[in-house]
Amino acid sequence: MLSNIDIKGFKSIKEAHLDLGMLNIFIGTNASGKSNLFDAFKFLQGIGYGFTIDEILNGKAKSASSIEWEGIRGGSENVLFKHGKDISSFQIDVEFNDKENPSTYSIEADPIENKVISENLVRQNFDVYNEESLTKITKVPHTVKFNTGGKSKNSIDDPSLHIANQQPVLDLSGMISVQKRESIIKFLVSFISNQQILDLIPSVLRGYSKQSSATRIGEKGENFASVVKSIMTDPKRGKEYLNWLRKLTPNEIEEIEIGKGAINDLIFGIKENGNITYAPSLSDGTLRFAAITAALFQPSPPKMLLIEEIENGIHPTRMRLLMELLMNRAENGGSQIFITTHSPVLLDWIQEKYFDNVFFCARKPNGATAITPVSKIPDFKKVIKNSPLSELFTEGWLETTL
Repeated sequence: MLSNIDIKGFKSIKEAHLDLGMLNIFIGTNASGKSNLFDAFKFLQGIGYGFTIDEILNGKAKSASSIEWEGIRGGSENVLFKHGKDISSFQIDVEFNDKENPSTYSIEADPIENKVISENLVRQNFDVYNEESLTKITKVPHTVKFNTGGKSKNSIDDPSLHIANQQPVLDLSGMISVQKRESIIKFLVSFISNQQILDLIPSVLRGYSKQSSATRIGEKGENFASVVKSIMTDPKRGKEYLNWLRKLTPNEIEEIEIGKGAINDLIFGIKENGNITYAPSLSDGTLRFAAITAALFQPSPPKMLLIEEIENGIHPTRMRLLMELLMNRAENGGSQIFITTHSPVLLDWIQEKYFDNVFFCARKPNGATAITPVSKIPDFKKVIKNSPLSELFTEGWLETTL
């Protein structure tokens, strides 16, 4: 699990430290910085994919060896914190509490020259590698020093590698031969690249899935029916998925139906009272709930599942069910979950044990985003006994108190 993240100088986030759990909920008004936080996670994903700083920030066309990458919203010109004193770089540090690979990774980058300024990876106080740029000139490579672990636990004693400073070092995992280093780097690359950022579109969910079988839903809902088909082939997983959908509708869902098109493509449907209704005739809310549930039960879950404005299209009377689903999968599923929401109704169904990982996002007068666990807001534990979280949110108590 990603146990914490530190961000400095990234978009509206001048400085933030977040202790994370398996379910992390970000609330706040529009333009409070929630999406900028998700962009920081996407930046890490780009490193895991092996892209250069320029490609991560500005995008990359699909090629024979890599996927198409849209880049970070706003590109390199809009990624630095711009309020007040000029800042020329941003830094992201992450810590993992994995039992086999507890580690800390840090990277500082200059988006103007699109280069790495510094980068290091530590495993249980063991420096796997560190580096610093030799020069500010982008074309000149920087030096990376690796730890063999042979002489001293904390000594960097490998011959140095010189690489172009546009490239994060993690992309060099194939060049590293010492097993102690190779395993931790492969773990980190696998973790940060294995993210799924859902932006479900009802028109995509209503369409046919071209693949006959799929184990992960597309970020806009591609292959929805194929993934549900894979879920239903596992008796235990399929039963759980169906049970959650049955809680959604007033009429009992008898079965999930996967229809076939003219060329054996697939479409999602449900059977109620003996009648089958396929995706084109289902409501946006039903489709979105079914797709979010599919993402939480998919056979190949990501390490991190991120969903913005999770309540979109879902009726307020079903918010309790949605929150119960998220809490259930956080405790029993395989993915660490991150969501943003504007829904006060959803907040009322969050159990108290998750309050440390409910983060309130707000802009300070200097334009910086403050990200604060609601449990750390002064007097919160006292006030929440008499006022629900939704009321504290909608009436502005959280913001005025900060």
